[in-house]
Amino acid sequence: MPEKAAAVSPGRERLAQCLFEPKSVAILGASRNPVKFGNHLVAILAAHGFQGDIYPLNPVAQEIAGIRCYPDLASLPGPCDLVVIALPASEVLTAFESCIAHDVGAVVIVSSGFSEVGDAGRLLEAQLVQASRRSGLPFIGPNCEGFVNNPSSLFAVIAGAMFEVPARPGGVSLVAHSGAYTGYAYSEIAYQGVGIAKAVSSGNEAVLGLPELLALLDGDDQTKAVLLHLEGVRDAQRFRAAASRLALHKPLVINHVGRHPRSAVVASTHTAALAAPGRTLDAYYRQCGAVVTKNLEEMVDATVALATYVPPAGDRVAVISFSGGMRVEMVDLLVESGFDVPDFSRETELRLAEFIPGHGSRCNPVDMADGLLRDPACAAKSMRAAADDENIDVIVVLLTVTRNLDIARSVIAAAGDVAGKPVLLACTSQKVSAPAVALMRDAGIPVFSSLQRVDNALRALRTRRHALVRLREEACDA
Repeated sequence: MPEKAAAVSPGRERLAQCLFEPKSVAILGASRNPVKFGNHLVAILAAHGFQGDIYPLNPVAQEIAGIRCYPDLASLPGPCDLVVIALPASEVLTAFESCIAHDVGAVVIVSSGFSEVGDAGRLLEAQLVQASRRSGLPFIGPNCEGFVNNPSSLFAVIAGAMFEVPARPGGVSLVAHSGAYTGYAYSEIAYQGVGIAKAVSSGNEAVLGLPELLALLDGDDQTKAVLLHLEGVRDAQRFRAAASRLALHKPLVINHVGRHPRSAVVASTHTAALAAPGRTLDAYYRQCGAVVTKNLEEMVDATVALATYVPPAGDRVAVISFSGGMRVEMVDLLVESGFDVPDFSRETELRLAEFIPGHGSRCNPVDMADGLLRDPACAAKSMRAAADDENIDVIVVLLTVTRNLDIARSVIAAAGDVAGKPVLLACTSQKVSAPAVALMRDAGIPVFSSLQRVDNALRALRTRRHALVRLREEACDA
């Protein structure tokens, strides 16, 4: 079944344009005080090169971060697509009503002090929701850190340090309840050389919740894979419908925290999320077609793998190593995770014998020994031989120390022509091998920092393959 993006309604199309591709952004609560969020928002927007109009709104200031200020929305020289509100909670409703009056297209509320803090905050949030429903003006938040649309250089966030790792525009979009997780995932995925489309800190999700955000990303041509970091769900039925629709044609990773009673209590005071027992939510997310992870590393490894590789046809793995000991540990991890490390065909072993010394190993797992030192193309030749073997579905290459850039160049060349089989690379000495690792990542090839992280990636690819089979069967039966 060919993958096809969901249709986009006219209302959702306008929201997506005003939110992610605005021609103008105003900051309500812009401040000259460098410690306030209203100052950060203006400075970060300007620093990342947003090409639209930036309107700091401040009743007394003449300029902030070198940008002319305006006293209010009524004084702007033209219409405003997006407003970011960074005011005390008690002032947010009045500011939001002003956005309604001036036909703003979308709003982000970074202010905290709402349902996450108790009854008084819940009342304020309810009033905002009522105003939104009455007017049809949607908003992200409150109690969030904002969002990024990387291809448009739109960084409407309050914590710029979390987004300092340069990210190429690309296919991963992420949504997180936690602002810190948003920045961590963004920087780690970018560090791997994988392109990023959008990053959204969703906060309390008073109006634009996960179902709405998933629908936006489902219809977004830039988004090819989606990562969610969740502390719980608010509307299980609507979430499942939106997640399943998206997962049918875009990989979906869900990192779930708040898995236990004590951490669930903490989550409820963080973003007012509604949690359930960890195993219950794991099963629920898998029914939605998601790859479920449980910590930071698993989350990043799964997302990087699914954004880079098509899931292999099966679980038969070839291991090619520059270290005899590393290949043994890799096989342990693979077998314990349910993968197979089968024997090569006789023809493959004869090909390997042409360039792997006798004191190495031409069997699966391969030990190149010092063959890689004698011939920088040894790893690439081994990759091609393994890829041509009908007993192999996916290839793992363990380079350990890789200082020779000719090795990296030959691996890059081989990774692009190995019979459509994924090649996952690990370099366990990344600081020592930094130039070679950077060269491979710049070429769009992730380089995992440990054998466990390779195993994380392979498990995510396998889960995605199985999920796609089930989702397609369900779609055909519907």
